[in-house]
Amino acid sequence: MSRRSSGISGIRSTLQPASRTPGSQGGRSKAIRAVTIVCMAIEETSDRELLRTLLSRDRAGTFYMAADLEPPFFDQCRWLVEVEKGEAAAAVLIFSGIEPPSVLATGDPAAIGRILDRYGKQLPPRFYTKLPPEQRHVFCGFRFSGAEELLVMVAAEETTLVLPQGADVRLISPKQPMEPVVKVYRDYPGSFFAPTHLKTGLYAGAWVDGELAAIAGTHAFAPDEGVAALGNIVTAAQFRGRGLCCAVTSFLCGELRRRGCRFLGLHVASGNTAAVACYRRCGFQAAGFVCQMLAEKHENP
Repeated sequence: MSRRSSGISGIRSTLQPASRTPGSQGGRSKAIRAVTIVCMAIEETSDRELLRTLLSRDRAGTFYMAADLEPPFFDQCRWLVEVEKGEAAAAVLIFSGIEPPSVLATGDPAAIGRILDRYGKQLPPRFYTKLPPEQRHVFCGFRFSGAEELLVMVAAEETTLVLPQGADVRLISPKQPMEPVVKVYRDYPGSFFAPTHLKTGLYAGAWVDGELAAIAGTHAFAPDEGVAALGNIVTAAQFRGRGLCCAVTSFLCGELRRRGCRFLGLHVASGNTAAVACYRRCGFQAAGFVCQMLAEKHENP
């Protein structure tokens, strides 16, 4: 584990209350101020343990970032951190595994701002991001478009899997024909699915009378880090309203836990009340909001 340091980025001084000592002239006293110097380093790091410690402070807000600590995703990342007294106060993650890349951040907003002051010119000119309300103002050098509010949900409890009558639920193998899978996703043109995801993630399907009717998958699957982000959860139009979404999601959660993913989370459009209700029935609880957007650097006049 190593760090690529850019050196000391700032010195923060704090003045402690003045104390007085007897003076030698006319009984006057001298004011003595104790000055504490705190050195902060802003640097690029590959120290997973440093990053794990930071991310563990806000698991609900960082489960996508935590998944990127695991290969092969880690090699596609740049981690920019502010370190003080051996601990990271904040981190900005640049993930280049998709196009456009994605940028996520966590930690003290002021520290995030200092990281951006140092490395802002190295961020991609266009990137996807998901920002909680308290972070948006620190990305002031970017303009945003396509904003969508997402509800952050985390699995708080295990639920009993109830299979709808006539449904068969099982994992989807990467070796099986892709056409039935692609056919289900055609009902959701905005879905983030590619056939390669079956090799890097974990997907489950529900079949009714031999036809694939619903799918639940993962956007991030990192069993060694103990975390997974569920996504690409869809039901074919003709099979909606039968409880298949809840069944396949609950089944997938059980399979993820058996593979070591103790922390399960997902993001869902806050206005998608049907999906939110389904996930609540699967044991998920709301844990905050993020805004999903495309960010572009402001052009210099």
